[in-house]
Amino acid sequence: MGVTVSINGADQRTDQALAKVTRDNQIVTLTASRDLRFLLQEVLEKQMTGAWLHGWSNGPVNLQIIVSQLYADVSQGNVRYNIATKADIAIIATAQNGNKMTKNYRASYNVEGAFQASNKNIADAVNSVLTDTIADMSQDTSIHEFIKQNAR
Repeated sequence: MGVTVSINGADQRTDQALAKVTRDNQIVTLTASRDLRFLLQEVLEKQMTGAWLHGWSNGPVNLQIIVSQLYADVSQGNVRYNIATKADIAIIATAQNGNKMTKNYRASYNVEGAFQASNKNIADAVNSVLTDTIADMSQDTSIHEFIKQNAR
């Protein structure tokens, strides 16, 4: 039998930029092509659906996915660049019985290359750290266990 779960997302980053890069003495801001709240909410819904849960509002357990950090720190010189990306995402599960659980997922990824970092290099680094974080979320069974225990 399936359990009904409410899922929503929040982006709590102070700046919506994924990276800021200096090119031709000007700062270029790179942002996501999709709203991260909805992207991660969709990912979580797919993970939950695959784990016998159904996503609707007002379920016995509410899940909120919060993006605290997703950023690529790009440093570059004349011959080399370095991209250091970090992700910090939390899932907060709140049951109607008052029980609450917060699970944090963090990942980092670094890459170096020759000359200047392209938009593709930066996007690949951000996608890599995000993929690692989502993989950690999908391997973690603690949220599923919390839902099982509190959805009765």
